[in-house]
Amino acid sequence: MIYRIASLVALLLCCAQCAGAGPPNSASPATLPNAAPAALGPFLYVGGGKLSQYALGDSNPRQSVDLSLGASALALDNRGNLFVANGDVSEGYIAVYDAQSLELRRSEALTDDTFLAVSNRGYLYASNCGGGIDVFTPGGMKYDYTRYLRNGAVCSLAIDRDDDLFVVDGNSIAVFAPAHPPGRIKLVRRIRSGISGARALTFAPSGELFVLNCPRCGYHRGRPYVSVYEPGSSSPARIVTGDISEAAALAVDSKGRLYVASAPLSDKGRDPGWVTVYAPGATKPLRKIVAGIGRPIAFALDPSDNLYVANSGKGSVTVYAPGGTKLLQTITKGIKVVLTLAIH
Repeated sequence: MIYRIASLVALLLCCAQCAGAGPPNSASPATLPNAAPAALGPFLYVGGGKLSQYALGDSNPRQSVDLSLGASALALDNRGNLFVANGDVSEGYIAVYDAQSLELRRSEALTDDTFLAVSNRGYLYASNCGGGIDVFTPGGMKYDYTRYLRNGAVCSLAIDRDDDLFVVDGNSIAVFAPAHPPGRIKLVRRIRSGISGARALTFAPSGELFVLNCPRCGYHRGRPYVSVYEPGSSSPARIVTGDISEAAALAVDSKGRLYVASAPLSDKGRDPGWVTVYAPGATKPLRKIVAGIGRPIAFALDPSDNLYVANSGKGSVTVYAPGGTKLLQTITKGIKVVLTLAIH
């Protein structure tokens, strides 16, 4: 069973959506935030029933926007654009906000796009576990829709330092390189070794690719693991296991420490879950983070390597010192269901 963030969005937002219908637009935007003093950032962005922006270290939002369909994915470019995606099988949009002020710039009506990635050239790629990839020009205007992968299910996306696009495509990772005209991509290779039920992928600063695999997790019988690939390789250099169950997200900090979120079902219902921490290059756990955790669903890392965890079961974001050694902060204000995080 393919893991679908969109299904979780519908479940979590059913009682928390704001009044109103349809995507925001210039004529009838989402509720605009109150003015906030100018700041340079970086900022923490929390998406769910609301979109909220925080100065790092603050527990009160600088500003918030109510969203009619919520937010299941966030991405930012270097042009000051914040991209917000959400929807379901009948209705959806990608909205483009000013990353500083959270003013709505424009929106594109789409259906169910729940994964976003921005290339170094500013092109936005979006997918929804269907058969194609939506492509947007720098700034977020719709560019083209091409069914690059007709036989797969295009899910999680990530861009490497060479601007290649890596895509979870069924039981493989499809790798695309930039092509001509600009914005186009071409399939250059596939990674199959070490891939089974891939849910998420990310890159370390070293260029290593980390893939979170959860075979049969939809049946609650899987044994999740993370496969790690050297740049350019199609075979895993190592497999990371231990203390992972119903894995939901992963992140790698600037030192190469790996974090994996687990949110399993237990005999008594939904377990609060935990975050497993691995030392750089290790295949076995260093520690587990449980303080403040409540069904972790997404991660973000700030420039100091502090770890931010979105807790869908608590409606909170918890912040931990590098390596998860200490709980530093709990954020609840400005949050109405939390599904996704970004720092930029």
